[in-house]
Amino acid sequence: MKGRSNERHKQEEEGSRPGDFRVPLPRDTAQVLNNNRGGIDNLNLLFRRFVWRWNATQDGKVWELKDMAKTHFLSDIFSEFNPGDDALKACNARLRASLQFVQEFGLTVEQLEMSTLWRLVVGMGYKSSLEIGMTLHHIYGFPYIPATAVKGLTRAWAELVEKADKATVGKIFGSESKNEKATDSNQLGSVLFFDAIPVDWPRLEIDVMNPHYPDYYRDPEKNPPGDWQSPVPIQFLTVAPGTGFWFGLASKNNEDIKEAKQWLVSGLKELGIGAKTSAGYGYFKEGLSQMKATRGSLASMTQKAEKTATTNGAPSISHRPAGSVKAEIIDNVTKPPRVKILEGKHAHRETILPGVQLQNLGLSIGSIIYVSILEQKGKLVKAEYKGKLS
Repeated sequence: MKGRSNERHKQEEEGSRPGDFRVPLPRDTAQVLNNNRGGIDNLNLLFRRFVWRWNATQDGKVWELKDMAKTHFLSDIFSEFNPGDDALKACNARLRASLQFVQEFGLTVEQLEMSTLWRLVVGMGYKSSLEIGMTLHHIYGFPYIPATAVKGLTRAWAELVEKADKATVGKIFGSESKNEKATDSNQLGSVLFFDAIPVDWPRLEIDVMNPHYPDYYRDPEKNPPGDWQSPVPIQFLTVAPGTGFWFGLASKNNEDIKEAKQWLVSGLKELGIGAKTSAGYGYFKEGLSQMKATRGSLASMTQKAEKTATTNGAPSISHRPAGSVKAEIIDNVTKPPRVKILEGKHAHRETILPGVQLQNLGLSIGSIIYVSILEQKGKLVKAEYKGKLS
């Protein structure tokens, strides 16, 4: 029993490493899923339902997804997911055809294309195995902005900034009586809002938030916010800057739709949409950006990074540099980045890796590298990059 307890404790310390695959499934089933995960072409299913980085400890009947496993999972999405954008093109074409169809019934249609000034994240509160969600199309898997959010932003601008009167707001957006029995006063809005979808398959980027008072947020009555608490970095997916989105509206009233369109444009420019707008997320500019998102697969980013690594004089090496040990990159967001030593007397300990631009070397979270150890009075101080494991 003691041996098993020590082994379990060791697993908890190590967290999830590249190559580990532990899930609460029969072994043969888990192996089939692990071998075929690269064939999943729906990012929504991959992100919400298929987390293959389980390296958790079992506490009674509850399985916990470790923080390191979440980090590796997000990193793996970039290297293994290959969607192609045929489905997105078909969806775009279908939406535009739908607008053309409604025009034949006398509706006025307004379309516009706008691009993100900075990162965009919609649906952070959506439940997922990673705690922080993202709104993804259930069928096609691409990030999009639901029509309800588009309509809500437009209405917010009308009410908060334009100070539109109640009658105008009710006419354009609709109104519903709070009295369930007084349904006669309910009103259908004159303008129809469509989902905003990307013009091309968007590039996704990993971002990080760093709550400084985790104990206070968990239980504010017992834990005051204090500097003695350790920040807990939380990584999440975002849509990259420069991503173009298509917006569509339809109405039988020409004046209403033109006013709604102007409110929408102003809201996207000045208020932003989605989460973290106070931090600069979710703001747009008119037209498509020159930083247009790369078409095709997320895997192309990994290929580009590998190519950059070679051109920067940091190719993979097949031999171990003298005096070096293996280490795993566990944080590429903070500066300097951090690694976990995997062998030697400092095994399982974390330290900084200064003087290295990981992106220029084609390295990401979970990459295994060779480092040399710098000690001071026998204590681990930092690591020095020696090469990338081939």
